[in-house]
Amino acid sequence: MPTDWSRHRRRFLQRILMAALPMLVGCSATGAGPARSDGSAASGGTAGTRGNAGTGGAAVQQDGTITWNMNGHTLTAPGYYETPSSTWRSFAFEIGADYAQSGRACTFWGQFAAVPPPPGTYEIVDYRAPATDGVFRAVCAEGFPSGTTQGPQSESGEIILARSEVGAIEGQFTLRATGVTGDITGTFRVGCRVNVSSIACAAHASGTEPGTCADLVACCARSFDQTTCMAKHDEAQPHGDAACANVLAFAKWSDCP
Repeated sequence: MPTDWSRHRRRFLQRILMAALPMLVGCSATGAGPARSDGSAASGGTAGTRGNAGTGGAAVQQDGTITWNMNGHTLTAPGYYETPSSTWRSFAFEIGADYAQSGRACTFWGQFAAVPPPPGTYEIVDYRAPATDGVFRAVCAEGFPSGTTQGPQSESGEIILARSEVGAIEGQFTLRATGVTGDITGTFRVGCRVNVSSIACAAHASGTEPGTCADLVACCARSFDQTTCMAKHDEAQPHGDAACANVLAFAKWSDCP
């Protein structure tokens, strides 16, 4: 059965592949300037717009940037944060560069009991380490000129969240990664990937989400993938209604909107 981390990685790779399709047929991503000859994003491109995921809200402007330094180059791209999923015990949290807008990837993932995580310093761990709550993993690359969708993977480091609240995440990071000489360093000042009223942008905390295991069963009964939904229920149910409510928070978005 896939781990929480493998699911996040798979979602990230799928997002990159989907974002790359317009480039493969000669189309630039919405709002992005044409690529320069050195492969970097052209200046003057603006962050694209996205709908309020899963809720039918109006498209909104993505806000913020992420900048990183690696192999002697400084790279800047439109940036975002989001909470894409939950487990019975914690919530996924992601900060990164928008690949669709820039052709660049620098993304940090973690699982936390509350999101956005409170301001502070967090460890960046080995990308291949077993999933653990309260730390980040990362992939940062200059681009994917060879067609691969995987860049240098984190080995160690730290990320500092100087500001961390709904709608605004700011901080800096230092990490060592596979195949990179020296540290990768950078800063970010980002808003949410989608409208801040979306579940993916809101604050969440284990033990405070509304709902029960019975509510989750009812949601799964309406899901297009009842087997997967009920597997999440079966994992959460031994831990009580609070654990089921964590899962339900995102099941209401993906399984029974």
